[in-house]
Order: sequence, then C-alpha cells, then structure tokens
Amino acid sequence: MPIHLILLLLLSPLAAQTTNVITVLQTLNDNLMKFDQLLFALMYILGITFCFVALSKLRRMAAKNAFQGGGEGNASGPIIQFLLGVLLIFSPTMLNIFTETLFAETDSILKYDPQTTGGALTQIYTNLYILIQTIGLVVLIRGFVMINRVAQGQQSAQGGTYTKGIMFIIVGILAINIDETTNVVLATIGLN
Repeated sequence: MPIHLILLLLLSPLAAQTTNVITVLQTLNDNLMKFDQLLFALMYILGITFCFVALSKLRRMAAKNAFQGGGEGNASGPIIQFLLGVLLIFSPTMLNIFTETLFAETDSILKYDPQTTGGALTQIYTNLYILIQTIGLVVLIRGFVMINRVAQGQQSAQGGTYTKGIMFIIVGILAINIDETTNVVLATIGLN
C-alpha cells in the first residue's frame, strides 16, 4: 500500500474533527452572545440591589445618629457598596471607559474582528476569544461581588479579599479585551 494512501487514511479523521470542533465552537459562540446579555442583565440587577441595600443602611445609620446620638459605625462600607452598585448599573459604559483607558480602544468591548481571514485555525481562535470574553465578564462580576462583601464586612476575617476582588476586576477587563491583551503581550516580547 502506498504511503500517501496510509497518510490519507490516518489524517482524514483529523480533518473531520477540525470541522466538528469549529461547528461546536460556532454553536457555543452563538449561545454565548445570549449569555452575555444575561450577564449584563445580572449586572444591572446586582447594581440596583447594591444601591438599595446601601441606601437603607445609610438611612438606618442616619436615623440611629439622629435619635440615639450614637452612630452604628463607619459609613464607608455602605458608600463603597453604593458606588459598586452604580458601577454595575452603568456596566457597559464602565467597560468602555476601562477599555479606552487601558488600550486606547474606542470600539465595542465584546466585538472581536480577526485580523486575517483564513482557515480553520482562525475560526477556532475567533470562537475561543468570544469564550474568553464571556469568562472575563463572569470574572468581572465576581470581583465586584467580592469587593461588596468586604465593604459589608462579611469577609473581613480573610486577609487579602479586597485585593483579590481588585485582581478579579483587572483580570476580567483583560479577558474581555483579549484581542488587545494578546497584542500587548506579543508586542512586549517582540513577536508583533
């Protein structure tokens, strides 16, 4: 049996698998766009909840100060919680501001345009970038929730929770802007 026939028989399942991977990733990509909308809605709901809880705490603190003469404690927790709520309510605007600040990019944050049109590998990269952007959005929400817990005093016993929340936010922003992050890393190590 000639060698090229053996190679053809061995490599034909690999070509079929590449098409299957592209199909799976494309289907996942289509569903992730809907999931991103769900995550933005979750950010709005969390933001409104944070604001209402913070305002009720501040109202309780003000009433206690007015009628009993003593304060409940420090007002920085509810103020931080209120600011986090406002950031979550204005999340699309906030993400655009973070994107422009970090990368001087004014396009949409969840838009990925591949630089080259090519074969299967380019399609796989495009779909994986959208998956990484969705994971970045989840990580960003997690960072805001961690900082909110610290502001409420729920996780004050654990050291570094505030720092972890800030790191989650930074990593989430970098993951949402994975295309520009990749370009920055490639330019830093000289491969661009």
